Amino acid sequence: MAASGSDRPRPATLLALALLLSRPRGSAPRDPAPPPAEDPPLAPPPARPSFLIIMADDLGIGDLGCYGNATLRTPHIDGLARDGVRLTQHLAAESVCTPSRAAFLTGRYPVRTGSRAVGVAVARLDCFLMRNGTVTQQPVRLAGVTALLLREAEDFLRRHSHAPFLLFVSLLHTHTPLVTSPAFRGRSLHGRYGDNVEEMDWVVGRLLAALDREGLAGRTLVHFTSDNGAWLEAAAGGERLGGSNGVFRGGKGMGGLEGGIRVPGVFRWPRVLPRGRVLAEPTSLMDVFPTLLGLAGAALPGDRVIDGRDLMPLLRGDAERSAHEVLLHYCEVFLHAARLVQRERGKVWKVHFVTPTFDPPGSGSCAGPGGGEEEEEGAAPPARLCPCVHAVTPRDPPLLYDLTSDPGEARPLSPGAEPAFAAVVARVRQEHDRQWRSLSQARQQLGSLYVLPRPWLQPCCVGGGICACDREGGGDFTPGRK
Repeated sequence: MAASGSDRPRPATLLALALLLSRPRGSAPRDPAPPPAEDPPLAPPPARPSFLIIMADDLGIGDLGCYGNATLRTPHIDGLARDGVRLTQHLAAESVCTPSRAAFLTGRYPVRTGSRAVGVAVARLDCFLMRNGTVTQQPVRLAGVTALLLREAEDFLRRHSHAPFLLFVSLLHTHTPLVTSPAFRGRSLHGRYGDNVEEMDWVVGRLLAALDREGLAGRTLVHFTSDNGAWLEAAAGGERLGGSNGVFRGGKGMGGLEGGIRVPGVFRWPRVLPRGRVLAEPTSLMDVFPTLLGLAGAALPGDRVIDGRDLMPLLRGDAERSAHEVLLHYCEVFLHAARLVQRERGKVWKVHFVTPTFDPPGSGSCAGPGGGEEEEEGAAPPARLCPCVHAVTPRDPPLLYDLTSDPGEARPLSPGAEPAFAAVVARVRQEHDRQWRSLSQARQQLGSLYVLPRPWLQPCCVGGGICACDREGGGDFTPGRK
């Protein structure tokens, strides 16, 4: 008698029977693959932490693999980001090195301390190396500086492996004249600049290897960043010597344009910070100062305004939002732009009161008619930057961008089309007025009058006007492939 439909074996039953028959005799059913292991719960920061801060010079946010570059090799910095927290809206306080670094070191807007860009060139003969207050190399041999810095840093980590420390490694990479060791020349797909970036990543790898070798990685917070965005005007002999700011418009020295102030920001601390976390919240280089003080158990100075905010709650995931509502973007003492975080709408607004006047018009830079500057062998190009005043374009009404949907600042919003226009501009002006009233009188520490050569004040190796020595042994090195 034919079997009824309910008596026929179902396909799933036949498949299970076939699998059982195909299994070798005596074998036990195989357990399903275990799920991927989750990271252990975060541990609190140790009571006596150490800090390794690595700052590049003029490195563009688009120059690293962890920020989207697919042709430059930066495996060590990418590994930091993979094993830690990567910030995608990490901001320099200004778009040039001196005021940006002043803000980083003090946690304060540079306008509070009188820091501004140096507008004159510094001759190589004026530069020297010092060790514990003593000049040890004069003039400095740029070809050996990276080797000396690396040797000193590795020795410092070895000598301080049993005590808390703060080591700030300020790299020459990737500022012109792009002094790169022979082992890295011609290796990259992006000429001299790319070679310098890849050597920089190797140096970072050496520092991280030293932490591991000394057993310091678990109690050391590592932060990698740059002082400002890439220098778009740097060029020589038809070759660009500056980097990439990715999708962001502008670059070094361009006031408040995003490409000059948005910088890489990577934090790694095994078990203390989560692995692979990516944060799009606005943060600032000024935040590093109060963050480190808090971790070290020190109180913030009570005799001055600190503009930075402790990053640890955000980095660890205890806070979802940045502690900053408004961040102001100065060019020297002139307010060029500001951003406002509108949490209730999930937006970050950017307001420009002044923008650079590009030369040539429409070029996106201030390189001049030649499009770049020639350089002598081994020398930096003349410092062509967009000015902060006079040759600028005031914006009235201001330009407004929604960075949440337009990070490249390509689509300005008109007052008539954006209902929030007036409120955003008013809130930013209110914050600027409040901050301006809180400023104490600070004498400008840098500028043409303050950096005029004064030979009688210049430190010399021997004294008596003898300003030439080399007690460092040159410092030349040939990097390996670690």
